[in-house]
Amino acid sequence: MKRINCLGLFKNSFINLNYKNINGIIKIKPITITKIITAQSSSNFNNQIRFFSSGNNGSPLKFLNESSNGNENYEYFKSIQKKNDTEMDTKFYQNILNDFFNLKQYDQAIKIYEEICKNKDIKFDKQIITRMMKAYAEANNMEKCLELYNENQNNFDIIMGQVIIKGYLDQSNFEEAMKWFEKCDQLNLIDIGVFSTIIGKLSKSGQFGIIDMMLNQIKNKNLNLDAKLYTSLFNGLQNYTGSGHVERTFRFYQQLMSKDSNVKMDTKLFKTIAECLYYKKQYKTVIELYDQFKYDSSIEFSFALPKILSSFNFHLPNSPTDILLLWSSIKNPKPSHYSCYFHFLNNSNEYNYFKNYKFNIPEIIEIQLNNNKNNINNNNNNIFQNDIFIVNQIIRYHIIDNDFTKAWSIFQYTLSKSIADVFSFFYILKHLSIHSTNPIVYNNLKEILTSSYYINLTKQFSEYKKVIWIPILKRLNSSEELKPQLKQIITLLEKHTSESLSFYNKVLGDK
Repeated sequence: MKRINCLGLFKNSFINLNYKNINGIIKIKPITITKIITAQSSSNFNNQIRFFSSGNNGSPLKFLNESSNGNENYEYFKSIQKKNDTEMDTKFYQNILNDFFNLKQYDQAIKIYEEICKNKDIKFDKQIITRMMKAYAEANNMEKCLELYNENQNNFDIIMGQVIIKGYLDQSNFEEAMKWFEKCDQLNLIDIGVFSTIIGKLSKSGQFGIIDMMLNQIKNKNLNLDAKLYTSLFNGLQNYTGSGHVERTFRFYQQLMSKDSNVKMDTKLFKTIAECLYYKKQYKTVIELYDQFKYDSSIEFSFALPKILSSFNFHLPNSPTDILLLWSSIKNPKPSHYSCYFHFLNNSNEYNYFKNYKFNIPEIIEIQLNNNKNNINNNNNNIFQNDIFIVNQIIRYHIIDNDFTKAWSIFQYTLSKSIADVFSFFYILKHLSIHSTNPIVYNNLKEILTSSYYINLTKQFSEYKKVIWIPILKRLNSSEELKPQLKQIITLLEKHTSESLSFYNKVLGDK
């Protein structure tokens, strides 16, 4: 199997990591990424304006930077407007506003819209008006939102109604929200989406009595509950753990899962149900939910992975294959996914979840490193972040792979980030002790044992002798060939630490 540079995982986020030694100063120069928005040439920009005005589907991101904040994008727009004002028509301005809406930079959309209305004779279409109403609602300015409604009453529809209802709900003005709900109802502009908007807000504040009444209204109107509404219900129920809420959760769950239900499970609904059941300690039901949909390729289980694996800790899987199948379904795993996955594997090994079976964690990590090599390079992302358990496994893997240079570099990284633990030191010291007769290695060992990090760690972790030195000394004592190394290590402990050698002599049988 082709080996990859695991050190790159930890150096991707830094440039020029210069380590003097374990006691020395660690100089880290962070990478700084400057996003520069370069104004395009006038002729090129004019071509783009004509492209947008021609009715073709241009991408707004040709103009605005998705990674920039609203103010940067606004200044960029103003610089282009100044150079090309005469070329800009209604279609262009609508595309620009839609761009800000898509980026959810509502304050800048409002600023541009008001400037256009003040200085230009432009009439925007219904979509832009509705989106501007939403922008004002998001900015907590319902007065302006209603002004736009008053100017466009002839175009009032169910989407505008939802915008106004949600705006008042976001202000916790339930009275006004219900007035608009009744207005929409009178105009026969009520669908399941309007109910979902209201129920979503009510569920977060625990107003389940009112929700029950609204569910009856839905039934009377012969409307069908959809995935969005169920998501709102389970999302609200997550925060309430009383026995009545557990019963309510199961009632909605059984209703959703019944044969009469036509609701199609989607990723967001699956995640919300799994979290709701998990917070109510219904671990077995979480696993049953996963088992029912585990072969549904339309559901992305990564969002619910922590809750599924945690539930497996309480309700054990039938076989290791169940865990490997779950992991194989995770697309583009993130650091948090790797963390909970490998911690579950470790729990499985430590507590014997499977009789006569242990996961080979270093080997599995190696496979993941190789599988994600391109993803790591492209995204400049450390897939394991600073999870010391996983980092230690990578150190161990490189030592097994006879690449101590990489193992040592990663160990130095853990010191620089102050995340190294007793196992980080154990893997390194175990390897170095075999070569302790080498003067250079001897000095490295001395530096480690006299470092403030190691000294503080041994003070904080009273069991460090059992984790680090007893296994090392027993190994060196097990072979005549390693007796010189054993002597060197004992000399190091005697001269450069406050260790009690009588303790180790007892462990070693006074040999």
